[in-house]
Amino acid sequence: MEKEHENTHSGHRQRIKSLFEKHRLVGLDEFRILELILTYVIPQQDTNPLAHRLIDTFLDLRGVLNASYDELVKIKGVGREVALFLQLEGELISAYGTNPTKKKPKLDNVEKSVDYFRKNFPIKDHECMYAVCLNKFCKPIKHVVLTGEDETQVQFDIRTFMSQITFPNVFSVILYHTHPQGNPYPSKEDFAVTNHLIRVCNDVGISLFDHIVMTETSHFSIVRGEQSHT
Repeated sequence: MEKEHENTHSGHRQRIKSLFEKHRLVGLDEFRILELILTYVIPQQDTNPLAHRLIDTFLDLRGVLNASYDELVKIKGVGREVALFLQLEGELISAYGTNPTKKKPKLDNVEKSVDYFRKNFPIKDHECMYAVCLNKFCKPIKHVVLTGEDETQVQFDIRTFMSQITFPNVFSVILYHTHPQGNPYPSKEDFAVTNHLIRVCNDVGISLFDHIVMTETSHFSIVRGEQSHT
């Protein structure tokens, strides 16, 4: 059974390599391109799950290749050799390619931040919390799923939050959490947590750009005290 499992992975890896050999990158999505890159540093393993974890965290292939060493090694399955190999690829793109942040939106107001959330995150039937880390140009460089994968209520841990957003090149962060019942108005605890986060983030040189409560049709900006329908 183990041998059969290894043969399946080997066949999948070879198919991706064959596609690249015949067509280069035409027809390969970003997950497959990253899978292909990883096959050269991770021998005889299925690289698909790691490719998905990396792109889910850093948004796209450019984000992965632009990530710092410290950011990369926090991802399950990324060790020293993988992190250095990905950084090498990123350095080559920086030296010979185009600006890796060129195509990312600039999230410098509430409306753009709300629009970005709706394009990138789901509103499930239970509360969820997400963060988007921004660089000095207000462009997203990392997504963080904080809570809510299988919970009925957000349980927010500030230490965990800070450990997940404190990286080089992170200048500000947008915190989102969902109210699936449809009322975007924050609780007293939401206001208290936001005020505390502003102080904690400032202490490490990061700005909490906003904490936005999201519903299917409306949102509330806690930092700015504004409610709107979208």
